[in-house]
Amino acid sequence: DFKKLQLREIHMQSIEEEICSISPDEAGRYEILRITKRIAEVKNETEREIYTQRLSKKISVSKRALKKDIKNATTKEEEVQPVLTANFPGLVDVAIDKGETVFIIKEKNFLKVVNENGNYRPPAKENFPFSLPRAEKVLEHYCNGDDKKLFEDVVTYLKRFSFLPDKQWLIVVCKVFLTYLQDHPDIHYLPMILFYAVPERGKSRTGKAAVYICYRGIHVVDLREANLFRFSENYNATLFIDMMDIWKKAEKNGSEDILLLRYEKGAKAARVIYPEKGPFRDTVFYNVFGSTFIATNSAMHQILDSRGINITMPNKPDNYENPTPELAQTLKERLTAWRARVIYEPLPEVDKNGLNGRLLDIS
Repeated sequence: DFKKLQLREIHMQSIEEEICSISPDEAGRYEILRITKRIAEVKNETEREIYTQRLSKKISVSKRALKKDIKNATTKEEEVQPVLTANFPGLVDVAIDKGETVFIIKEKNFLKVVNENGNYRPPAKENFPFSLPRAEKVLEHYCNGDDKKLFEDVVTYLKRFSFLPDKQWLIVVCKVFLTYLQDHPDIHYLPMILFYAVPERGKSRTGKAAVYICYRGIHVVDLREANLFRFSENYNATLFIDMMDIWKKAEKNGSEDILLLRYEKGAKAARVIYPEKGPFRDTVFYNVFGSTFIATNSAMHQILDSRGINITMPNKPDNYENPTPELAQTLKERLTAWRARVIYEPLPEVDKNGLNGRLLDIS
């Protein structure tokens, strides 16, 4: 017992010396992480509290933040937890296989279905706010896909739910295919599709029909920035934002920057999340890039309008079907297989046709 007491005193002195040796102006992340791990090893709660308080004063970081780091700290390298993710290089998509979520991964010209990839594992089915393709169907369509027939079937599908002139349907259909290529290295901008009209012209019906067959499509009826950040960061989702006056709502929620930046790859929205951590460590930069459809009753703000293609819905009442995720399931699986076939293929060069500026970017 006496030896244990001696060792504990040496351990305490060592931590105390480390805390005292830190320069507040040069406190690096590595040094702080190392000390918090050492504090986590201390069994006595009173001693841990003393060290936490001293470290907090030394580096001007709140005790609350340090306690979270200490709680999460571990000295056992073998206790690495699996990382739940839906995004990594080589991933075609997350799918369902025998009721469980799996990864469909492309290696060279082959697809493989796995339950995990290294330390990555897919979230559970209930954690996805959109329907997932069936793995066996994606593999089937990957081997037997007909791209021209797929394109024609997408056009036919969309026309079941609303009316647009054929040239405007062409834009919407191309946009649906584009959502499956948004992480392609040759893609740098994504045009928003902006449906505008007075009520009861089929905006919502058209947007839902499209987003249900899009890559990870989510129908959104609010602009809560926490949700938008998660949909973008965690899912790389296609969003259909459906509301009466979208710009007014964006200003009210302070989310104008999210809307304006979604069309550009690499764009990030900054938020101060940890003010107690001081300069540089207080801010989180969220990726907000992704495909976007918008439906609104009010005219678009001119800055937002320049980032998209505006489609005014005509008045063509008829007995249209109601779009549902179930009606879109087969097409979604065929489109996922198409993504697997072309995701690493170079895109063809096209004539600019006199376009320039932002219109050229999004075109």
